Amino acid sequence: MNQRGFSQLILMALAGVVLVNVTGGIWHYQKSAKQNKSAKTPTVTTEKTKSQVAKKLAAHEMPKLLDMEFKSGVDKSDETEMRKGSKIMDFYLNEWFGHSITKKSSIRVEVTSGDSQLFEENGRFVYLWRPLSRDWQVPKQHGEQESRVAAHEYVHLYQINNGCAHAWRVGENPKWFIEGEADWFSFKAVNGSWSFPFWFKYVLLQMGAKPIQTYDEAQNVEGMYPYFALAVDFLMKNKDIKTLDSFCVNLGKGQEVSVAFQNAFGVPLEKFYSDFEVYFTKTFSIPMKRGGVPPGN
Repeated sequence: MNQRGFSQLILMALAGVVLVNVTGGIWHYQKSAKQNKSAKTPTVTTEKTKSQVAKKLAAHEMPKLLDMEFKSGVDKSDETEMRKGSKIMDFYLNEWFGHSITKKSSIRVEVTSGDSQLFEENGRFVYLWRPLSRDWQVPKQHGEQESRVAAHEYVHLYQINNGCAHAWRVGENPKWFIEGEADWFSFKAVNGSWSFPFWFKYVLLQMGAKPIQTYDEAQNVEGMYPYFALAVDFLMKNKDIKTLDSFCVNLGKGQEVSVAFQNAFGVPLEKFYSDFEVYFTKTFSIPMKRGGVPPGN
């Protein structure tokens, strides 16, 4: 599906034209809670707890090993949201894992052509963030909260710090995990929880879904991030969040992907793929497509 078509689907869904019921207790879309009194109630956080977290977040300092540089021409509103999302994400990474950035790192934001890039330069990990690239513009066009998108991108810098050193080479590490974890983390940090988007089943019906591992070789898969985050959410059922940290650490030690996965999560990677496919097909009644590399959206 091209970008225009994908955008139209989302705009229709946000306007309430596309109504989707996602069964299996994942997420049920409704215009008003009054329309469905049996709707699942989200976990309630007390005002006292919220106030305590807000104070800790306001006082939170970014890692001394990290520097952020915004070049001339970067929109001030973009800078504000990038800084905000990065700080929120760094705060929660520390809350969950006791650390965030552990190696010399830089976030460099500049208005130049091309995609954003993550690379190593003179012993420092650098995230070259280009606000005109797909990874910033596409979510904005779809109405995404910009601080949440910034938090997603910050996770990628954290991942490479933590051992997923080859995550940005197509096909080398599971793309579904790299992007799915970034989405799952960023929603939990900025919005309090990850929720399956109500519009996504409709998108899947139009685009089709292939086994998550086949997307390792695909390009421009931004539209499939909810699918990848769903896989991470399924993976994390009844598991401590710290196990997510372990996977990248294992890769950083040089463990092969399937070995690193089993050591972190206690299940063979192929069995996870099989179990997730059964879960997805049963939950959404959408059969998996087979063969070939999925096209970009």
